[in-house]
Amino acid sequence: MRPPPQLRNASLEAFRSAFGLAKPFVLAKGDSASGTNGCRLPATNKWFLPSLQSSMEQNLNVDYLRRYGENRVQVERTTHPSASEPEVVDHFTRNDVPFGVFIELLSKQPEQNVGPMSRFYLAQCPIDSLDPGLQVDLPTPSYVLKVGRGDIYGSSIWLGRAPTFTPLHKDPNPNLLVQLAGRKSVRVFEPHVGLAIFREVDGMLGRSGSSSESMRGEEMMEGKEREALFRAVWENDVFGAGEDFAFEADLGANDGVFIPKGWWHSVRGIGRDTINGSVNWWFR
Repeated sequence: MRPPPQLRNASLEAFRSAFGLAKPFVLAKGDSASGTNGCRLPATNKWFLPSLQSSMEQNLNVDYLRRYGENRVQVERTTHPSASEPEVVDHFTRNDVPFGVFIELLSKQPEQNVGPMSRFYLAQCPIDSLDPGLQVDLPTPSYVLKVGRGDIYGSSIWLGRAPTFTPLHKDPNPNLLVQLAGRKSVRVFEPHVGLAIFREVDGMLGRSGSSSESMRGEEMMEGKEREALFRAVWENDVFGAGEDFAFEADLGANDGVFIPKGWWHSVRGIGRDTINGSVNWWFR
C-alpha cells in the first residue's frame, strides 16, 4: 500500500484544495509558518513528556493530568489471551471511572507474562466531556473551523498503550485525525473497496449483511468479528503499492491524516506498551 499525498505546513488554501479532491492526505508536522499552527496542539507538550528510551516515544505527564482526576470518563477494558495476540479479545467492557483512576492505570507499565492480560483505552471520548482545563489543550484546528461549512459534527480523544486497534469502519462525515503521542498506522480504502472487504468478512461469519458498517460499534470490539476484520485489513498483502484505492498513513506526534466521508479505515497504535494518544474531529 502506498502513503497518501503529503502536505507540509499547509495553508488554509492548500488544505481546502486537497479537501475538495475528496481523497486521503497527510498533514506532516505542521508549524506556525502557515498561520494555522498545522497539527501542533498544546496537549502534545502538556499531557506528555519525552521518553529516555526513544525519540519516537512519550510518557504521560502524570503530575499535570492528575489535576483533572475527578472528571469521569468512559474507559474500555479488553481482556486478551496473551500479549502476543492483541487482535484477539476474549472480553470487552466499557466502564465509567474517574479520569485520575484511568491515568494511574495507564501510567503503570503492564507486566510481561505469557498469560491473559487486560488493556485500558480511553476511546472515542468526546472532547466536550473532559474537564475544561483539558479541553483548552485541544483547540480545534483552523482547517476544521474554516474549510467546508465549519460545522463540527463531533470530536474525540483516544488515549492508551500500543498496540491499540480500531476495526474497519466508515464515518458519515469527513474526519481529521491528529496524533498527539506515539505512532499510529491508518489504512484507508475507497468506499467500494472497503465495503467489499467488510462484506467478505460478513460472509466468513455467515452473515448476509450488517448494520455496523458505520462508526465504531461494540460488536466489532471482541470475538470473531474483531479478529476477522483485523486479518482482512492488516494481514492482507493483495493491496498493490501503486493503487489509488488503498492508502497507509504512518503518523507520529504532530502529524495528521484527512479521511474523506465514506472512506473505510482501520487504525493501529504502533509499538509495544508505549503511550499512544490521538484526537479527531468529524466536520462538514
